[in-house]
Amino acid sequence: MRRDGRIVGLLDWDQCGPGRDLEDLAYAAWVWVPLEAPEPVQGHRRIEHSSLRAQQRRLRVLVDAYGLTAAQRQTFLTEVAYGQAMNKLWWEGQRVAVFGAAMQRFTSSWVPLSDALSDG
Repeated sequence: MRRDGRIVGLLDWDQCGPGRDLEDLAYAAWVWVPLEAPEPVQGHRRIEHSSLRAQQRRLRVLVDAYGLTAAQRQTFLTEVAYGQAMNKLWWEGQRVAVFGAAMQRFTSSWVPLSDALSDG
């Protein structure tokens, strides 16, 4: 959405349905920052020119613009990992019972990004 020639919002109808604001923001961070694991992940297409520092900067801009609280910032990357894990399970047609292993796989790569979410 634009106002006076500036982008002021966006609409994403891709997976439209009831959800939580933080869940939507986590998905936006994952696909639009975009967030990449520091090392290549088998079966995952990497985005060129997506250094860790660049990801941290874009992630910080996103969460600052959204106005996340300190408490929300502490759990935000877990929210991203949850969305990724659920997406992975959906695409692979697996049962939610195996969610823990998928969640662990994604959360282990986010440690370096957590610095971008601190209040300092």
